[in-house]
Amino acid sequence: MAKQTSKVTSKKIYFEISKLDDLKIELENVETQSKGYLKLHLDNINKIKEKIENYMNELVDSDEHESHMPIYKEANKKITEIQSTLLNYLESKENINIKIEETKINLPKFSLPSFKGDLDQWLDFKTIFEDTIINNSSLNNIKNSLSGDAASIIKGFSSTPDTFDKAWLALNERYHCTRDLAYKYCNNILNIKYIKVTNSRNIIELIDTVKLNLRNLELLGINEEQLGNMLLTTFILKKIDSNMNKDF
Repeated sequence: MAKQTSKVTSKKIYFEISKLDDLKIELENVETQSKGYLKLHLDNINKIKEKIENYMNELVDSDEHESHMPIYKEANKKITEIQSTLLNYLESKENINIKIEETKINLPKFSLPSFKGDLDQWLDFKTIFEDTIINNSSLNNIKNSLSGDAASIIKGFSSTPDTFDKAWLALNERYHCTRDLAYKYCNNILNIKYIKVTNSRNIIELIDTVKLNLRNLELLGINEEQLGNMLLTTFILKKIDSNMNKDF
């Protein structure tokens, strides 16, 4: 029975050693493999080594132990070589990552978006500003982003801890009026000039203009039914004089 057990253990040892050979073949293209994949290989090597050592311990009291020692030493040699290869490549990848991080540190974190007060540009400016600047909130960030009419809105704000929120609120109250923005985008669509000369460039510009304004209307939460009503209303407003327009 002990002899049979030894044979089973011997087969297990050879099976683990065959894994080492397969792994060596996989590592022929080690330079193309990711850091995570290399770490996975390293974990597998450690598990194979542990299993072989456990199996050898099971053979200590059997006649098979001594005969397996040359195989065991050869397996350890392979394990050491593979571990060394993996660790060297992991170290090189770590150094590359460190250099990349150092390069990133030297680059500017972000460039400030700009806004002059043109209602057409408000949504794009607001989206970019909130995505990149809000977490780095300071009054200087707003002031450096504005010019023209937009800059005059926060001209009187002093640099105090709560100024940023107040200045940003003032800009939103001035420019983020859903009704005004929606009618502005509808006007942009209705004011598209008639194409006198048909060519691909003119058609592309027309399509881009429509898509841009429809996208902005969608960002405002205007659905298809509301869009139809707004386009109709905008069209009617364009056909009546300015006094009636105000009353409307």
